Amino acid sequence: MFFNNIDSVSEKFKVWNHYFPLDWKVTAANAKKMVSRVILKEFLEWSQSRIFKHNKVDSDKDLTEVMKGIFPNVCYKLFRDFLMLYFSVDVKSAIQEEPCFKLPYTFHMWDGEKNEAEIQQILLQKEQSQKEETINIIIEYFGENWKLLQLYKDDITEEESSNWTEYSEEQHNTIRDRVRKVKLQRTLDELDSEKDLCKESESRENQRKSFIELIQSLFKQIS
Repeated sequence: MFFNNIDSVSEKFKVWNHYFPLDWKVTAANAKKMVSRVILKEFLEWSQSRIFKHNKVDSDKDLTEVMKGIFPNVCYKLFRDFLMLYFSVDVKSAIQEEPCFKLPYTFHMWDGEKNEAEIQQILLQKEQSQKEETINIIIEYFGENWKLLQLYKDDITEEESSNWTEYSEEQHNTIRDRVRKVKLQRTLDELDSEKDLCKESESRENQRKSFIELIQSLFKQIS
């Protein structure tokens, strides 16, 4: 597997920037390209057993490095939260889990001299751009295989099911968005109901709030 032992490679920058084409990376711009979806599928299969700590003391450096390489434009905190929900059975278990990888460090560069206010503005714009990219990637790449976004037959009425093939794409999208908002709101309600679980754990409470931020961002995007 290409991803194994990537952290031990001496020139990781060259791997990701010279030998791993931009078209292969999982970005919103590449959402229609098959190769980026193949890379994502390989990553999900490879990382599934590595996302959470299972009696591990140290963070998974390979997982951290691979995330940085194939998801170059995401907000890593937001995307980490998504992966934790994606691989968890339910909200409660996700809150109780601990990720087995660190958030990759990102560098910020700009031209010319900047004062503190200008630098803060640049950083805020970058953060907002990364969050938007993350939400777009979740919707574009995971819309058909994540339970909170996926549309099942039981999610729609009998009339909608019977007439589905006759509906326009716009009608499909309207129904899909309606179902997604119901599921996301239900998840927000579940997160709100788990306050007691986090009373004696600051880390769990912080994680619960991070999940709320993610779900609210998805809800806003769909609305």
